[in-house]
Amino acid sequence: MARVDRLAEMVLLGEFYGGLLTGRQQECFRLYYEQDLSLGEIAEYQGISRQAVHDRLQRAERALRHYEARLGLVADYIRRRRLLETALRLVRSSQAFRRGDRELDLAARMLEKVLRE
Repeated sequence: MARVDRLAEMVLLGEFYGGLLTGRQQECFRLYYEQDLSLGEIAEYQGISRQAVHDRLQRAERALRHYEARLGLVADYIRRRRLLETALRLVRSSQAFRRGDRELDLAARMLEKVLRE
């Protein structure tokens, strides 16, 4: 998996399940994935070894993937988001929308709002 894909996956998993990690795992995860600190920087900040930081991150990543495998909230979120994006695309491409139909304009704005949230 490409680094960018892995980073995006971990950030999304962290948003959904990060609160289920231990406090130390949460801090390492936040510093590494959200603050973009290196393992060495985190180790120095926390007063532990680089290997200990690596181990905490590995445990956190395994835990997040485990939660997703059991609960599937991220997969469901992605599926629903794609459905909303498709619905918005269909509304915008309809002839009635292009003619200025107020109800379709309202529907498009509602879909956009849901996608932003």
